[in-house]
Amino acid sequence: MTGRNQPLGVSSTLLCRCNECMRANKHHIMFTDRSDGVYREGFFEFDEFFVVICGGCETRSFIKKSIRRRPDGNDSGEEVLSFDMFPPRVLRKIPNWLEKLPNEVCKIYEEINRAHQCGFFRLCTMGARSLIERVMIDKVGDNGSFKKNLDAMVNNKHISESQKEFLDSMIEMGHAVMHRGYSPDENAASTLLDLSDAIVFITYVAKERGDALKLSTPPRN
Repeated sequence: MTGRNQPLGVSSTLLCRCNECMRANKHHIMFTDRSDGVYREGFFEFDEFFVVICGGCETRSFIKKSIRRRPDGNDSGEEVLSFDMFPPRVLRKIPNWLEKLPNEVCKIYEEINRAHQCGFFRLCTMGARSLIERVMIDKVGDNGSFKKNLDAMVNNKHISESQKEFLDSMIEMGHAVMHRGYSPDENAASTLLDLSDAIVFITYVAKERGDALKLSTPPRN
């Protein structure tokens, strides 16, 4: 390190996404440091480090920014090689009803979200398919095929016909990843997990929440 570390006033800011309030906010830079750097392939490369506080929720984070710059120091020739935030960027918040799930379903759910967090979107997609299969077997048993399990879920009123349709879409996406070389992007994987959340919530949580809401609602006069 260069020893150039210094506390900064709150007038210095970085615009980045906060993991706590999940918004792109101005972060006040409270402390900064910089590595000595090296010359590589005609460029000067170095790392900058920041301790920041979110201007919205006041969460503290640490940022490492790797930079490549022309030897003449011209900022117009500067390139940001990487921008890493610690704790790592959170793509999705874990729902507060996770504890309501059966242990095995909960474990699969957590593994899927870890894969999504790390950018392993194909693993995430295959995991979501496995999650839905586990949910169906838990509720209606193993009927020999995905299609028969889906039909049993509808017949036993765990899901509706319209929900069955988007489950078919999820299953097809999983097949495409496993057998046709499909590589979903972050948006597709996030949509898939949103649909998975909806099915899991409806299957395990919605009735209990609905009953509690009914009990807390004043009756008609």
